[in-house]
Amino acid sequence: MGEKMWAVFSLLMNSEECISAEEIQRQLEEKGYDIGLKAVYAVIKQINAFTSLMFGKEIIKAVRRFGYIIETGYFDEAQLQLLIDMVNYRQDLSSADKVELINKLLKFSSAKQKDYLIIPELEEDEEEVYSLSRNLKTITSAIRNKKDIRFKYIDYAIIDGHPVETHSTKGNAGISHEYYNVSPYNTVIVDGHYYLRAYYNKHKDSLTTFRMDRIRDLQYSRTYYFDFDDEKKISESLRQSLEKSMNSFFDGEEITLHIKFDVALIREVVSRFGNEITMTKTIPPTGYNNKQLWYETRIEGIIFNTGLMNWIRQFGPMMVVVGPKKLKDSIVSALEENLSYYKK
Repeated sequence: MGEKMWAVFSLLMNSEECISAEEIQRQLEEKGYDIGLKAVYAVIKQINAFTSLMFGKEIIKAVRRFGYIIETGYFDEAQLQLLIDMVNYRQDLSSADKVELINKLLKFSSAKQKDYLIIPELEEDEEEVYSLSRNLKTITSAIRNKKDIRFKYIDYAIIDGHPVETHSTKGNAGISHEYYNVSPYNTVIVDGHYYLRAYYNKHKDSLTTFRMDRIRDLQYSRTYYFDFDDEKKISESLRQSLEKSMNSFFDGEEITLHIKFDVALIREVVSRFGNEITMTKTIPPTGYNNKQLWYETRIEGIIFNTGLMNWIRQFGPMMVVVGPKKLKDSIVSALEENLSYYKK
């Protein structure tokens, strides 16, 4: 019965028009299925019973005098389009990853839905360099089972004026240190990229981060796993590194960030720091029209590093650092250095 259920389901999913029970029976018999008309009705009832439990709705719709049709699957058109676009514009995914994921999503869509979807034309890479989904699967499995992993980490060499992928030789294994043996701790997403946080014995007092789309030749390792649950092995600095949140896991000193910004940047500030921060109206910096609306905020526990400085600098005069002084001085110094290059 399972094979016949799939045959009926596939037939309806790929049809843009209603199909009568008699037509379903005829098409299935042409494909070699021995199925009676009563069995067609029974299979449709079983499919709807299953989808009602699985999806919360019966997906096969009966249209009087016309037959049966599947207008929408588990996802509606907007949800499918959102998921397809998220896959298509994901920078970390290889073309092969995108093709596989989008094809799987399309199996959840009916023929009528596909008419409304914008489906990108993707070609698989001739030579698959890496797979983010496969890397992620291996790493999450290693974390769950407390296993070490090893991999090569890419670098670039300039050959004939073009960047060519090579691999780092700063690892801790292999003939020329081309492999990294690490104990994976967790994975995080920052600025649209997946990162692996892991214990790496060259940096024993903090977790080391690796961009996951730069990992190659990933495999399980037989080296000794660093047990993060062993309190005796964990130094205070490593403990602090483990406790860092996904938005501030990069190395750096914690500060209380005090900034002023134009009202037009409220969305950018909320996107970066969340909607629980407190914003108050303030006076614009010297040179601005006093009638312009500006806000200021103080946020504790922010990591002071290059990423924070670059984020602030991208807004130019629309955002001003009030404190701490060392952050303000660092931005001024960086701006003056940049300006000196343009004056030469």
